[in-house]
Amino acid sequence: NLQQITPTNITIANKTKLTITLMGTLNMKINKSVINNNNNNQSNISQITLQNVLYHPNLYMILISEGKLTDEGYILVKKKQSCKIFDSNHV
Repeated sequence: NLQQITPTNITIANKTKLTITLMGTLNMKINKSVINNNNNNQSNISQITLQNVLYHPNLYMILISEGKLTDEGYILVKKKQSCKIFDSNHV
């Protein structure tokens, strides 16, 4: 459900400048690992939805802003080489 927007210039992490002309809703399925008392890993799928996401057709991966996640009510816990995303129920 992409919509045309007034061209917006952004700079991504590697200092590349992009002109964005599309915006939409992003539904993302996230695989989260749940450890039970027997130390067996169980796969669990969770879905998050972000509104007003900027889209550029030449990017081959999704870039998600920490600010966008926190604006949508998610909580981020960052460690040295990882980031965990929690919803308001801490799931």
